[in-house]
Amino acid sequence: ILLFSVFFPAQGFMENTELFYGVYTEKKIGGYDFPFVYLLAVGTVLFTCFLVLLYSMGVSSINSFQDRKDRSKARVYSYFNQAFGGWDYSMIEQRTAERKTVAIAADFEIEVHTERVILMKLTWKEMLTLYPLRVLTSSIVLGL
Repeated sequence: ILLFSVFFPAQGFMENTELFYGVYTEKKIGGYDFPFVYLLAVGTVLFTCFLVLLYSMGVSSINSFQDRKDRSKARVYSYFNQAFGGWDYSMIEQRTAERKTVAIAADFEIEVHTERVILMKLTWKEMLTLYPLRVLTSSIVLGL
C-alpha cells in the first residue's frame, strides 16, 4: 500500500523528479536543453504512434479489399455493411423509417438463411473445429 501511495498520487520523492514537466529547468544540463528534449521526445512518440496507426489502417484496408474479392469472406463484410452502413440518417418521415427497418430486417433474414444453408453443407470435421472455436470466442467475449 505504501508503494501505491507513493507512485500514484505523485507525492513524496516523486514530486521532485524529472517525470513531471514542472520540474524541468530552463537551463542546459550536461549539454541538454530539457524543455526542448522533452518536447522532442513527446513529439517523436506521437508521430511514431501516428505512423503505426496509419500503416495498420492501410494494411487493414488492403486486406478487406482483397477479402471482398473472395466471395466466401465477402459475407462477413455484408453483415457489417448492413448493420452500420445500411441506415439513411436523412430520413425524416416515420413511414419511410419503418420501411427501411423492415428492409434491413429482411436482408438480415436472407443472410441468416444463407448462412444456415452453408452450415448444413459442412462436414463433421469442419463442424468439430467450428463449434469449439465459437464456444471459446463467446467465452472470451463474455469474460467467463
